[in-house]
Amino acid sequence: MNKKTITQLFLLSLLSIVLTSYGQRDYGVHDPCNIVKEGDRYYTFYTSNWVECAYSTDLCTWRKDTIVFPSGFPSWIKQYVPNFGGHFWAPEVIFMNNKWHLYYSCSAFGERTSTIGLATSPTLKNPKWQDQGMVVYTTGSSNHNAIDADIMRTSDGKAYLLYGSFWNGIVMTEIDTTSGMPLNRSNLQYVANGNPEAAAAIEHGEYYYLFFNRGKCCDGVNSTYQIFVGRSTSPTGPFVDKNGVKTSAGGGTLLLSTRDRFIGPGHFGYFREGNYEFMSYHYYDKNQNGASKLKISTLSWPDGWPMVNTSFNPCDPRETEDCAGVSNGTAYLDGCGTCVGGTTGKEPCVQDCNGDWGGSASADQCGVCTGGQTGISPCKGSIQGEDAFEFDGVIETTNGGFTGKAYLNFNNETAARASFSICSDASAQSDLYFRYANGSSAQRDISVSVNGTVQIDNLPVPSSGSWTSWKTLKAPLNFREGNNTVTLTSLTSEGGPNLDVITFASDNLRVCSTGVLRGKTELKRTPVEYHNGVISLDVDNDRTVTLNVYAISGKLVKKLYSGKYAQGKSIKLNGSDFSRGTYLLVLEDNLKMKCERIIQVW
Repeated sequence: MNKKTITQLFLLSLLSIVLTSYGQRDYGVHDPCNIVKEGDRYYTFYTSNWVECAYSTDLCTWRKDTIVFPSGFPSWIKQYVPNFGGHFWAPEVIFMNNKWHLYYSCSAFGERTSTIGLATSPTLKNPKWQDQGMVVYTTGSSNHNAIDADIMRTSDGKAYLLYGSFWNGIVMTEIDTTSGMPLNRSNLQYVANGNPEAAAAIEHGEYYYLFFNRGKCCDGVNSTYQIFVGRSTSPTGPFVDKNGVKTSAGGGTLLLSTRDRFIGPGHFGYFREGNYEFMSYHYYDKNQNGASKLKISTLSWPDGWPMVNTSFNPCDPRETEDCAGVSNGTAYLDGCGTCVGGTTGKEPCVQDCNGDWGGSASADQCGVCTGGQTGISPCKGSIQGEDAFEFDGVIETTNGGFTGKAYLNFNNETAARASFSICSDASAQSDLYFRYANGSSAQRDISVSVNGTVQIDNLPVPSSGSWTSWKTLKAPLNFREGNNTVTLTSLTSEGGPNLDVITFASDNLRVCSTGVLRGKTELKRTPVEYHNGVISLDVDNDRTVTLNVYAISGKLVKKLYSGKYAQGKSIKLNGSDFSRGTYLLVLEDNLKMKCERIIQVW
């Protein structure tokens, strides 16, 4: 938590906790850990003095149980948190190596002077807790915060500690399943950013899921806490949301926010029993002045992503009915809020290519997600990134998801450029759409110029979540009648994004014709390369070649080279010999090979 000693709020919660029993909706806790079961009892631990826990035999009626440190907290804590007074935050409990491991957090509100400790006991009923000391710690100069511990066990027998709050977010490190301590405290994976906290992770099916909170905690009815989720095929990430944005870059799909009187849900916990999967968390009760209480909901996974049934009430036996009213049925609410599956005979709604449930967006003929809520019109033409006539970068096929034969990868430098030739049948404004991938966490902004004049001095290019996740940007530009040179220039030292394709929906725009040369064999990008006035050829040694420059109309402008070519030889093109504009380099050889390449002379 960012937080957690809001004393009045905590005392208000304590007022609702007495040694008599309460219904599940009335039991006051804050930051409950995942529910665990030993024998016929369910247990949860929560933020409290000396680390308290509660137990239940039916998930409905909860009773206060023992405390972990009845004789006072371990003295070593003061070494890391000098002002610690015994109020422990956000515990986590898990059974490993034939004993229960309880992780607890010690800190102060709004500080990074924090530590996470560990205590173990062979049982939870009549426990005998033994403190094992410091697990991890942070100081005021650390870039993350050692609170809100969670342990994820994986099917391969490994275990991982997650912790963190605000600052640089959530970190993860592998732990030894025998001792419960990190294998290497300095080996950290940063898995979520954007002011997250209260993280938890589970393995479910073929994915690993990361849950975390964002928003304001611990302020009763004014709390804005929300639970988000991302998933990964690797236990250490990267985790991405439904739109492919990494949680480490601020991504996250909203799982649960305020509903009715249940304000600011937080601190996800997971428990599975039989055919049911449960999610525990706290909320602030709007009907009781924002008192913090325990709530248990059920989870379903209709599309590989979790969905919460907040109407579940473990105190009501009728809660075994599905949304169609069938006892132990399999119907569920889909992403559009419709009861589907089971006996309903209804199919679930699906997400469109823009990630909208029941949306109408679809991929157009150029492979770009258009229509629906995208704000992008279906294309009528396109030019591939690899068809730039001049660029600072490389043509790649390394990362999947591109639409053409390859994509353009800008050099990692400021002012890296890529230029394209686009013709317009009229002087008018038209929109271009740039399909790109930016797998870094930082923006890779670009400027856009037409015919040498900058028209967009800074087009933001946010992270797309990964290098295989492609997004689309819109750029309204003014074109003159005839040939136009569109140039993208990187504004950051990381260069521009990977560029897949440029599309347009205007009837005015088209890819420029090559005139009388249109019928000639075109071998793009092989074997003619042109960069910053230097031409290089990839042809066999001693092959007789001719290299000429033509105007777009097909008129011969200059003969550059004729004779046997030696590999590695560079041919310089003197720009002062040409008027500014677009030309064709045409290569022919004695074996009747012929290819052409568009170039721009500045």
